Amino acid sequence: MAKDAGAIGKYFGSHLYYQERNDDGTALSTPDTWHDFGYVQELKVADTTDIEDAIDMSGSVVAQDSSKRTVKLTGLFMQSDKTTMDFLKSGCRSKYYAIYANLGVINGVTQELLAGICEIKPQVELASGVKRIPFEFSVLKNASAISSISTSGISGVKASTLSVSAEEYYSITETA
Repeated sequence: MAKDAGAIGKYFGSHLYYQERNDDGTALSTPDTWHDFGYVQELKVADTTDIEDAIDMSGSVVAQDSSKRTVKLTGLFMQSDKTTMDFLKSGCRSKYYAIYANLGVINGVTQELLAGICEIKPQVELASGVKRIPFEFSVLKNASAISSISTSGISGVKASTLSVSAEEYYSITETA
């Protein structure tokens, strides 16, 4: 891999949006608009796959097999208003969402993430002092392609449409 100073991300984007969808990633019969989560202090994208060792009778590892893949978006909201707390404790239960995140500018292009099918973990956790609400979104694998999702209504978005390929969890689009 070559060194590339332009690929060092100093600033993450600050845009995180959600849109309610069906459990297969398609639009609702009365399509939902994009909603802004408000100010986000941090966002973490974690895409991990467990590796299982195949061990022979002597105890030696002779092969490895990829198993469970887990994709999550986690972080902290800066806002702790009643609307945000009500949504996170009960408004998001048993629903599915598309999540859009602006990941910032790398090498002069904006990186934008679309997670096509997500479940939001219902939780409100506050501590005294500076109140930051943690969030956790589980990103689900979609069976069919989720294509041409309009970005109309997302502030600061560069791409006019976003999509996620079949059998994937999310996509990252780079737009100049």
